[in-house]
Amino acid sequence: MIPSTRSPGSPAPATAPHTIQVPAAVLPHPAPHHRTTPPSKPSPPRAHPHRGGLTFVPTCDGRLHPLLREERYT
Repeated sequence: MIPSTRSPGSPAPATAPHTIQVPAAVLPHPAPHHRTTPPSKPSPPRAHPHRGGLTFVPTCDGRLHPLLREERYT
């Protein structure tokens, strides 16, 4: 009798579906920025030059000057 490759009780280790997910365990968390509860408003510490916030502009003497921009572009 010829042994079958799909014998009941002993699945083939080369075609086991769990072997495909092994590299995924080595990767870091897929969404580190994901939050369980969404914030009610944007967080203030992150300043963006086009969204308002504190922006540093270079001066003629090589220093940075804080500039508060109030324009909001979409």
